[in-house]
Amino acid sequence: MKKGKVIEHIKEYHSDLYDELIRMFKDDWVICNWSTTSKLMLNNKSPIDLLDSEPEEVADFMLKLKKGDLS
Repeated sequence: MKKGKVIEHIKEYHSDLYDELIRMFKDDWVICNWSTTSKLMLNNKSPIDLLDSEPEEVADFMLKLKKGDLS
């Protein structure tokens, strides 16, 4: 998915999550890279792959990042 499409998708379907991502990362390019890169804590899936099927898992992961809980 191209950068613009990733950001559009998150803004349109997960606006509350986008608001949190922009507070955390400050830049759409960083959000796009973060969202499309697989994460060990998400069973090697990228956040964008899980947003539609398991948004709560992505939100929980973001909360852990904010708290610094990477265990």
